Amino acid sequence: MRPIAMYLCLFALAVVALMPAETLAQSCAMCGSSFTDPNDPTVRAFNWSILMLICAPYLMFGSIGGWIVYKYWHARDRRPVSPVAYLAPSQKEGML
Repeated sequence: MRPIAMYLCLFALAVVALMPAETLAQSCAMCGSSFTDPNDPTVRAFNWSILMLICAPYLMFGSIGGWIVYKYWHARDRRPVSPVAYLAPSQKEGML
């Protein structure tokens, strides 16, 4: 990586790290003022719907990644064997 890009990334990381926590945790005004009682069924349903929306992309990409890893590991077990491996030891020496 170029030195200028590295310094820019470090600067951006420092700016984000030094921000107050309240700035990073802000939500929209509607969500902050409407859903104040955590025991309300509407609030619980809203929280579960947000959880499902957040989990869906991770589940999709995790499934695709798991399938790729599964195919990779099982493809290693089914590599084609060289025809030379089937020859008798005397025939292998004669081929050299």
